[in-house]
Amino acid sequence: MSQPDLVVLVHGTFAGAESDVGDKWWQRESECWNSLRARLPEGVELPDDRRLFRWSGENSERERVKASYELLEHLQELEADGLKYHLVGHSHGGSVIWGALRLATLQNIALPGLASWATVGTPFLHLRSRNAFSAANILNSAVALVFLVAGFRRLCKFLYTLGRAIVDSEYGVDVWNFKTGQGQPFLEYVFLTPEGWLLLGLTLGAIFLFLQLGGLFLGPVVEARRMQREARLEERAMALFGDRWLGLWSPDDEAILGLRATVNLSLSFVGRITRRDRVFFSDRFNILSGVYHWTVAPTFNWLLRPYLDRAVASYVKKSAQGNNRPAADVVDVSVAPLSGDDLATAPSIPDVLNRKIVDRANQHATNLVPQLRTLLGEASFVNGMTALGSSFSGKELVHTSYFDHDEVLELLAMHIAKLKADDEFLWRRLATHPDLLHWLRGFHERAEQSVATISLSRRQRRAAEIESRKAA
Repeated sequence: MSQPDLVVLVHGTFAGAESDVGDKWWQRESECWNSLRARLPEGVELPDDRRLFRWSGENSERERVKASYELLEHLQELEADGLKYHLVGHSHGGSVIWGALRLATLQNIALPGLASWATVGTPFLHLRSRNAFSAANILNSAVALVFLVAGFRRLCKFLYTLGRAIVDSEYGVDVWNFKTGQGQPFLEYVFLTPEGWLLLGLTLGAIFLFLQLGGLFLGPVVEARRMQREARLEERAMALFGDRWLGLWSPDDEAILGLRATVNLSLSFVGRITRRDRVFFSDRFNILSGVYHWTVAPTFNWLLRPYLDRAVASYVKKSAQGNNRPAADVVDVSVAPLSGDDLATAPSIPDVLNRKIVDRANQHATNLVPQLRTLLGEASFVNGMTALGSSFSGKELVHTSYFDHDEVLELLAMHIAKLKADDEFLWRRLATHPDLLHWLRGFHERAEQSVATISLSRRQRRAAEIESRKAA
């Protein structure tokens, strides 16, 4: 008897938990867990006796990439057991799934057990870095080389001196103009005298500082090369796995809309230095304000302020995006894994379902008004915020209420059945949910066409490259 397929649920940002059992949509015995299990096709189960996949859920690109590595390891365990599996990710849980599939493509890891994958309300962040051979990266490489050479030279000199001292206990040394006493062993000088400890600290500190600075300047260069390689592999990953994907999103999803707004958001935090009118009585004592305005202000306003303003605005935007990847900027936020792909303009969830989700969220959101009034009436603002946060259920937002609706779970179950070729299951759903099944079939057709287009484009580019090399 063949083993049943498993459904692997991947939670999103701020949705992690320490236990596999709880009320969150991905936890065992939750309302969503039980409802989804009742809808799954025959031969497909949620993992009752296996560990669930969990990650930190922090709003951080570093944590999402780390989770992608961990998810890929989890999937390889399922592959080793000969299991078929279906992935369902919510919010940045979908980003983690897409990251794992890109890593599998990068490392040439076959995933024959992947039967389907679905993302719900996932904002796909598309990051780009400057060209690896840009002037800035060339300068960074040169500065990094100077620091790394200096650090390694001092490290080699230190190790050579230490080695000579161990072999010859009478070996004297002159490092950083510190000299051992006449006939005093080097090791005794270093570890038993204040001057020796100072010498050791300065030497190791200099080595660490040089190597650290070298790594700091080299990091953006390495990340730029890595991101270029990942970008080239995105189409290949979509060609391999795209025909098994389902994307569910609402055009009113707050997370997707909010992240999109950050891409071209124009912010200004650092103000210009201007001469102040003497309004307050204390202004009469500021007799140097005119001199200060004519000397310091021009330099700050025209040279320092634009740089500081861009730096602060970039920090705020990247914090909201969770983008802490070195030398990387979010250039697009899409609802599909590939930016500009046909699927990026594919229809959202059916209109009837979307209106239902939005109306339900609006009804729950009305309860926040009296809670906000209570907050303003609290003697302590912190206590008010704590009370408001504890009463926030997530049902007030579209982004966090997808799984409260049976139709979303039905679409996920039908997607799994479609990829599993369970026609009997789909026929039964045709009688109860014809609109959903029609929408799902349209999405699958569009996905298959998109993957075919990507594959054809890649073959054409490879053929053109081969012809170009032959001509050369």
